[in-house]
Amino acid sequence: MNEWLTNLLVAVIIFCVWVLVVLYYLSKMDRKNEEIKQACTERVIGRIDRMASLLINEGMKPYGQPFEMKYRNSFTYQRNMFYCYSYRGKEYWGMDGRQITSFFSAGKNGTPIELYCNPSRPSQFYCPAEDRNFTAAKIVTISLATVFAAVILIALLLGRK
Repeated sequence: MNEWLTNLLVAVIIFCVWVLVVLYYLSKMDRKNEEIKQACTERVIGRIDRMASLLINEGMKPYGQPFEMKYRNSFTYQRNMFYCYSYRGKEYWGMDGRQITSFFSAGKNGTPIELYCNPSRPSQFYCPAEDRNFTAAKIVTISLATVFAAVILIALLLGRK
């Protein structure tokens, strides 16, 4: 088998694995979305507290060669809307239970907004206005997968010349 066909085979395998990872991630997002929506059935009117950018410390993670492992702090950047609401006389504050990144704001600080909370666990809720962020997250994921595939294809075509 010549080198170009071998490279193509490797690229196709990498692409298939990438597609499976993306599909798994999207199905996991959908599953979490459905679980939250089924659990959160009590309609409440809350208000938008603020849009916040978070730097989340995920703890120490290994990196390096297998026999020369080193550790460093791992951080994730996330942007989320925070809401506050009252349920059965108690105040709650937090972000959408689906924990999706907020590409778009659901409104201005202090604006009243419709939320749905879980009656058996009132601190868990979701905001229907965040559904467009959920859709945007899917579009970004699919776009990144498409760009990844295009880069592989271009690299192969340039390597063939």
